[in-house]
Amino acid sequence: MWGCNRWRSAGGVIFLSAILGGTVVCADEPDLGTLQTAATEIQLKNQKVTASLLAADRKVINSAYPTIKAKLSKRGFGEADINLAMAAGWKNLRDPSSRLVGFSERTFAAYVARLGKLKIESTPDEAYIDIDGNRQNEITNTAKWLAPRRYKFTLSRDDYFPQHEDRVIVEGDNPPLNMTLTPKIPPKP
Repeated sequence: MWGCNRWRSAGGVIFLSAILGGTVVCADEPDLGTLQTAATEIQLKNQKVTASLLAADRKVINSAYPTIKAKLSKRGFGEADINLAMAAGWKNLRDPSSRLVGFSERTFAAYVARLGKLKIESTPDEAYIDIDGNRQNEITNTAKWLAPRRYKFTLSRDDYFPQHEDRVIVEGDNPPLNMTLTPKIPPKP
């Protein structure tokens, strides 16, 4: 038999204690590693973002997590996807082109819940990904969480012709983007 108890830390983080034979404590909060990676990427991309601003963001994100988790879980997304969606949403809101100074728990939860997941695949794999002309950190085969709208995707790889596709991303899961790259020099027989 097991039971669950919830309590709130001084920082407002909700914890879940599950008892199964012994005691197992698991945090009902976003994955800290995923968020730390996102914070590092945000600061590298936007030097105007301070450590104190990121700390304030983290409090909002931790508070929004149960709402986001509930909404995305209902759509069939697992814990890893939920954490990646939250990291993507945070990076989008802290992009240098964004004029957003701060955001509330409600704003963040609504924004992340609207994102669309797109698996980006190529043959051969390990192709570079450009979205609207911007080179991404990831290579194929990966997934991206994007705001709903039309995007231009370009997949490229050394010694292959780049492939382009326009795609409208919708909220939730999207059909995979799968492109086959053609070699510039045909293979020798």
